[in-house]
Amino acid sequence: MILDNHEQRLAYYELVLKRTNLADLPDYPLPEGYRFQTYRPGDEQDWIRIEIAAKEIRDTDQGMEVFERYFGAYASLLPDRMVFIEDTSGRKVATATAWWDIRKGGPSDQGVLHWVAVDRSCQGRGLARPLIAHVLRLMDRPDVSCVMVPTQTTTWLACRLYLDFGFCPAPESLEHSRTGWRIMRSLTEHPVLYSLPYASLKESFPESVREETVKGRGSCHILLGKDGVMFESTEDGTLRLPRNEPVHGATVMRFEYVDTKDDPGTRLSCFVWDGAMNLEVGCRMKPEEALPHLSSADQEILGYACGMLKDYRQM
Repeated sequence: MILDNHEQRLAYYELVLKRTNLADLPDYPLPEGYRFQTYRPGDEQDWIRIEIAAKEIRDTDQGMEVFERYFGAYASLLPDRMVFIEDTSGRKVATATAWWDIRKGGPSDQGVLHWVAVDRSCQGRGLARPLIAHVLRLMDRPDVSCVMVPTQTTTWLACRLYLDFGFCPAPESLEHSRTGWRIMRSLTEHPVLYSLPYASLKESFPESVREETVKGRGSCHILLGKDGVMFESTEDGTLRLPRNEPVHGATVMRFEYVDTKDDPGTRLSCFVWDGAMNLEVGCRMKPEEALPHLSSADQEILGYACGMLKDYRQM
């Protein structure tokens, strides 16, 4: 299954991250051909265009409303706080702002990393990390006690990026959006979230999961997608993606075969990445190569799963 970096199939939960110390921020230089540029009057149209391209807002009308609501009353401060990345032609392709929580009025000692966005046509070029590091340094001042980042489960890759920058779930967010953070633990496997239990497929993808019986061997949850099928055993109830593997843009199939209580046995876990299978023990091979290593019951499960994968790839 291909997971987008703005994954609308995920259950939506608002998340807030917090970092109290901006010392020792990592240094990420911009790739060649790009430069930072601060806000100048009239740049709001570029801001709106980038946010639309990044799927953060729907259209120009919403963009104008959002820009006015967040920045209109303090537009004179934007040259010191709103940052763009430009290419060699002068076209702005990314933006982020060192702001504050507008619900609490004007500038305060609690900074907010706000409206981070990279034009989708330029994503994957190494722009996000330099942008975030640059804007965070704008808030590394004595009058800023902490920095918050609002995000959501649907932008799960951005959340993982903030965790990499030393942010942690804000205590209030961890309490009120605990399921959302469990989903992030399942998708990112980030060490900061290891204390949380995994989220189940039903919790993570509530509209994409159905329950089926696999060859009479117990009940499984099946996550369906045109690029793959992901299985989850109901007895285990967790969504686990393999560590140290590129999830974004990869074809994923996972299923866990668990014998019933009346027929105890070992669990079989498989990953299918673009047609290759990775057994949990670390052996990477094609499904037909794995068959001699499996019991007859597990061969049946594997054949059934691969058949479904083939069927849904043709959808």
